[in-house]
Amino acid sequence: MSTIETFIPTKGLCAILPVDPNKRLLVLYFVVVLFVLVGAIAVQYQLGQSLSAYEQETHDAFNQIQIIKWSIMALLFFALSLPALIVFKPLINRLKLAHEQLEFDHNHDYLTGLNNRRSFDVLAKHSIALSQRYQANLSLLHVDIDYFKSINDQYGLEVGDRVIQAVADQITQHCRKSDQVFRFSSTEFIVLLPQTDSRQALKVGNKIREKVLSSPIHTNKLVLEVSISGGVTQWSSSESDLNPSLKRADHALQHAKGLGHNQVQVANTQY
Repeated sequence: MSTIETFIPTKGLCAILPVDPNKRLLVLYFVVVLFVLVGAIAVQYQLGQSLSAYEQETHDAFNQIQIIKWSIMALLFFALSLPALIVFKPLINRLKLAHEQLEFDHNHDYLTGLNNRRSFDVLAKHSIALSQRYQANLSLLHVDIDYFKSINDQYGLEVGDRVIQAVADQITQHCRKSDQVFRFSSTEFIVLLPQTDSRQALKVGNKIREKVLSSPIHTNKLVLEVSISGGVTQWSSSESDLNPSLKRADHALQHAKGLGHNQVQVANTQY
C-alpha cells in the first residue's frame, strides 16, 4: 500500500493528500485558495453580468424617460401653439391689415381713392429717376373742375363730393396703368404721364375733358353737366424735381380758365 492509501482509504480529494501533515496542510491551503479564486472569479463574472444587465436596463429606462419627456414637451408646445394658431394668428393678420390700411389711408385720398398730395413727392422722384434712366419724356397734366364753388353752394357738399368722385373716375378710366393720378387739392388733379411729350399729353387732357363734358352726373335726382379745364407741361431733364413743372402747368391751367374754361392749354416754356 502507498502512503496516501494508508491514511486515506477512500477515493477523492483526501486520497491524493500526502501523509505528511505539513505538506497536507499546504496542499489543503492551495486547494482552498484555488476554490476561493475560482469562486471570486465566478462571483466577479456574475457581478459583471448583473452590472451589464443593470446598465442596459438603466440605459433603456433612461431612453424611455427621455422619450416620455420629449413627448410631454411636444404636447405642451402643441397645447401652447394651438391658442396662438386659433387666436393670435388672426389677431396678427388683423394688425397687418390695419397697418396696411393705415399706410394706404396715409398716401391716398379718402374720397376718391387716388394718390394724395402727400405721396406726390415720392412718386414724382421715382418717375424722374425712370425718365432719366431711360432718357424718356415725362409730362404733367393739371386739371381743375370748372365752377365747382357754385355747385357746392347751390346743391350742397354731398352733391359736390359726388361730382369730385365722378371726375376722378373719368380721369382714371382714360389714363394708362403706367400713369399716376393724384387728387392734389379739393377740385384739382395732377396726372403724371411717363414716356409722353407735351403734344401727346395735350391729347390725353382733351380726351378726358371731352369725356367729362359728355357724361352728365346723376345724383340726388339731379343731372349735372360738368366741365374741366387743364394745363399741360413737359418736364425738362435739366430740372431735379417737378416743382418747376407744377408751376408751368398751373399757369397753363389759369390761362385756360381765363380763355373761358372747358379747355386744355400747353404751358409756355418761359413760365
